[in-house]
Amino acid sequence: MKRNFGFIIYGAALLTAAMFTACSDDDEQILPDSTTTVVSFDKVPGSLVAVDEYGSNYYSSYTEGEQVKSGYMAQIGETDTYVQFPVNYLWQEWVPGNPWMYEFYNGGFVVSRFTNMTGADYTNQCSVYNQSGGHNDANFIVANGFSVEKESSVSYEKCAKMYLTDKTGYQVVASDPNQPVSGVAHYGKFNSVWVCNTTYSYLAMKDGNGMSHALKDNNGWFKVVFVAIDKNGKPTGKTVDYYLANFDASKVNESGLDKEIRTGWNKVDLSGLGDNVCTVAIDFKGSDVGDWGLNTPAYVALDDLEITVNE
Repeated sequence: MKRNFGFIIYGAALLTAAMFTACSDDDEQILPDSTTTVVSFDKVPGSLVAVDEYGSNYYSSYTEGEQVKSGYMAQIGETDTYVQFPVNYLWQEWVPGNPWMYEFYNGGFVVSRFTNMTGADYTNQCSVYNQSGGHNDANFIVANGFSVEKESSVSYEKCAKMYLTDKTGYQVVASDPNQPVSGVAHYGKFNSVWVCNTTYSYLAMKDGNGMSHALKDNNGWFKVVFVAIDKNGKPTGKTVDYYLANFDASKVNESGLDKEIRTGWNKVDLSGLGDNVCTVAIDFKGSDVGDWGLNTPAYVALDDLEITVNE
C-alpha cells in the first residue's frame, strides 16, 4: 500500500500519541542551565531505529520481528520533564473492523540513520538528503503527516507531535485500548531545532514523481510549519514557518530561497512558539495540492532539538 499522505482519505480520529520507552539522559547534551537540553538521537536503542529505508518495523505488517509501538523519550536535564516523539495511534478507516493501531502512515516520527540520496519513492521515506546522516552524528528523526481541514476547523490528528510530559508519558488508556491516549502535560520552551529535507521529499520537489509536480514547473513552494498546541489538542495561535523549497518570485524574501530547494542541515529558531508550550505539531504547507490534499510528500528530518523546561 502506498504511504503518501496526499492520497490517503482522512478518517475521523481524536487526539493522538503513543506509548514510549524512556531512555537515559546520558543520551542527551545537558547545557550549563540544567533545565535546558539539546535532544539528539545518537544513542537511541536499536529496537527503536528503522530497520530499513522504508521503516518497515513501524508498521503492523512487519513480520521479521516486533513492530515498534513505542517512540523515543528523553529526559530534559535533571528535571522531571521528558519529551516524547510518538508514532500516532489512530482509528483505521480502511481496515476491517476499524481498529485503533500504530502505523507510521498515521503520522508521527521514525528514528533513522539512512542516507540514500537517490531513492525517489515512498520505500525510501526514512532517508535524509544528506550524505553524512544527522546534524552531528548518524541518527536523526523523520516527521511525517500534515493537518486536514474539517468543516470550519483544522485537525492536527495526523501530524507528528512532540510532547512534553512526565516520566510515565502519554499512553493508551489501559482500560479501553480503543480510546486515545492520556498523559500529564508539562510546559517549557522549544528553543531551536536543526532541519533537513528527506530524500523522498527533495526528489519529488525537484523532479516530480507521478503524483506530485516538480516545483520549478509551477513556481511552487513547500514549507514545514511548527504549531504550538495546548493540552486539549487545540492550537495556541503561535507558529513558526520554515521553507524547504521555493520557486515563487513573490516569496523570495519570506522564504530566503530563490528558485531552489534547501539542502543540508539548517538551524530553525522556534522561540516564536512561546515560553509556555506543552506540544508542538509538525505541519506542512505547499503549492502542490490535489483533491486529497498536499501532493508533495509531507516529510522532514529533524535533529538536535533544544528545549528549556519550566520548573
